[in-house]
Amino acid sequence: MIKYAPLVAAVLLGGCSLTAEYERPAAPVAATWPAAAKTEGQRKLAETDWRSFFPDPRLQGLIAAALEHNRDMRIAVARVEEARAQYGIARADRFPGVSLGTGRNASRTPGDLTATGRPLNSQRYDVSLSMTAFELDFWSRVKSQSDAAQAAYLATEEARRAFRLSLVADVANAYLSLLEMDERTALAAATVRSREETRALVAKRREVGIAADLDFLSADGAFETAKADLANLERQRAAAENALVLLVGRGPDDLPPGRGLADQGIVADLAVGLPSEVLLERPDVLAAERRLE
Repeated sequence: MIKYAPLVAAVLLGGCSLTAEYERPAAPVAATWPAAAKTEGQRKLAETDWRSFFPDPRLQGLIAAALEHNRDMRIAVARVEEARAQYGIARADRFPGVSLGTGRNASRTPGDLTATGRPLNSQRYDVSLSMTAFELDFWSRVKSQSDAAQAAYLATEEARRAFRLSLVADVANAYLSLLEMDERTALAAATVRSREETRALVAKRREVGIAADLDFLSADGAFETAKADLANLERQRAAAENALVLLVGRGPDDLPPGRGLADQGIVADLAVGLPSEVLLERPDVLAAERRLE
């Protein structure tokens, strides 16, 4: 019975761990629909890659450039690498470090220094095995630290994915806003030309006495208002372009021509029956869950 005492003591000490195991809480909603709904293909729609979701070649080039050159994206990637290294260090503490060393030493003694008068060659081989001290994790302290580092690493990775999705969405929104401003600016420029032609026509009518001065002043005011609206839209377009360049990290040069706003083809209705579990796959939700573990 005495020979089993160390084993029994180890089991008892292991049971004294104070680490609480994380369990995902049950959702306060029904797990299934009350009536069967056709969900075939809906999950695949939710998992569509951004290249398939945004068919515009110019927008694809902008998103790819943003993922490569955006400074905040680089910081997010660096944080993932840092968290991965911290997890590797914490995980290494759970196991002893073992090192193996080998060596060879050769020497030659001249014949005039030996008793026999002959040269003497000697060789020596050394092999060493060492193990560093490590903590016997009876209370699961080291394991808890390793698990916490792993959860932090996974949370950081999910945060990087969340930022990546957010960056893709921000670039797409900025690009679509720029296309909208292009169309509004073109419409405002056409309005200015129309108001200018009307103003010139009213001026000629006034010269021949058909139109009154009040008609000319009204046409002139409409022309000046149209010019002011065009200048305001041009400033807004410049701001939208600067915001896009800031997101991408470089100018939109050497990119293929894009499509018009009406030809983007990205507006679609979500069909009924999209499973709610899709929300659990959001990177920000997964990152928050990892931080709770």
